[in-house]
Amino acid sequence: MESYEELTGFSDEQLIATFNAGRDQVVVGKQWYLDELVRRRQDRASKALERLTRRLFWLTVAIATLTALGTGAAVVAAVRS
Repeated sequence: MESYEELTGFSDEQLIATFNAGRDQVVVGKQWYLDELVRRRQDRASKALERLTRRLFWLTVAIATLTALGTGAAVVAAVRS
């Protein structure tokens, strides 16, 4: 068994290979499956949050642009009158 420091230094591929190499010698209980379900749910929620954050950024850019255009038009209209 590797130490924590060794495991944290592994690449994803090395960690997966190590996991797969020892999978026949490990007995897991129901909690492992529940933890995996929770992890997957959290991954999906994180990806959804990233998508929403990206959309919010572009919405903010659009609102700022429209606000600047509106302000510019108002200034031009005020100067002309």
